[in-house]
Order: sequence, then structure tokens, then C-alpha cells
Amino acid sequence: MSQTPNSIIREPFILEAGHLDTGEPLYIRGEVRAARGTEDTARPVVFISHGFKGFKDWSFFPYIAERFAGEGFFAVTFNYSCNGVNERDFDELDKFARNTYSREQEDLAVLLQALESGTLPLASFADPRRLYLLGHSKGGGGSIILPLSILR
Repeated sequence: MSQTPNSIIREPFILEAGHLDTGEPLYIRGEVRAARGTEDTARPVVFISHGFKGFKDWSFFPYIAERFAGEGFFAVTFNYSCNGVNERDFDELDKFARNTYSREQEDLAVLLQALESGTLPLASFADPRRLYLLGHSKGGGGSIILPLSILR
């Protein structure tokens, strides 16, 4: 059953994601979306990963997350901790310069841990046993190479 955009609940989150070698803290900023009216039903989870020089609010990401939520998913968009975007602007060039595939894999592991421990907003809406990874460009590559040992 498809939902209208007005019936989607959106909740932001910030997760601690370790530190740079300089000691500077890292954060994963994101948003979860789920449809209203089905709070008693745990739904499949989709993590939507952006690509190189992307961020969670860029291009089609907000729209696809709304669509997935409307179709009965617990949709999670997020910024990797070293993608160069603080809250809205590409203004963390020092972090962007230090980003690696390994760092992004660590960020995905932090997200998975938050999902499994129920610390993401609206956690009661999510069924962590039904997890899908959707990524655009570099985010797709990172989703494909995520080690199965991390997933279970």
C-alpha cells in the first residue's frame, strides 16, 4: 500500500563514528523515514548510500527514501563521516581528504550496530533481519563489498 508523502515520519539522527588520527571526532548524520499508521509492523530496512562527493540530501536521495518509506520500508539516508559535508555544506575538506573505503566500511558497521541495538530513531518500526543496501556510484560499491561477517 503506497503512502502519500505527508504520511511519512522523518527523524534525524547523529551517531558517533570514532576519531581521525588527529583526535577529531567523526559523526554519521542521517535521517530515518517510515510510514505512519503501521507502527505495530516491523518493516524491512534499506540503507541508502550516496556516492563520491555526494550527501544524503543530494539529488534523488530524499525522494527515493520517501518512496521506499511509502512502500513499507524503514528507509535510512546518511552522510558518511568523512564525506566532506558537515550538516548541509561541503565544508569539511580536511575530512574529505582523509576519506577511504575502509572508513566508509567502518561507518556502515556503526549504522548496522545502531540498527541491531535499536538506537536509531523509530527503531520499533525496523526489522533488522530484513536488511537491504542500496548505493549510488561509490556507495553501491561500498555496499557490495561490505563483509558478510559484519552483516551477521
